[in-house]
Amino acid sequence: MERFNIVKPKKYTKNGEEKTNWANCGTLIKLDDGKMFMELNHLDGTFQIFKQEKKEAPKKEETIDEIPF
Repeated sequence: MERFNIVKPKKYTKNGEEKTNWANCGTLIKLDDGKMFMELNHLDGTFQIFKQEKKEAPKKEETIDEIPF
């Protein structure tokens, strides 16, 4: 099992130097079987994560008006 921090960067300037503060937003948990779960602070529940599948564009049907004669 692996655990990852989910963070959000916030830039600020201190003594003329730009710095980044990393606000912790939650945790991503990756199980040994590849399943992933996300626990977000301030939201109830656990979220599952799935790899996005490429979707094919719907096929356009020709109408009578579009068929060249």
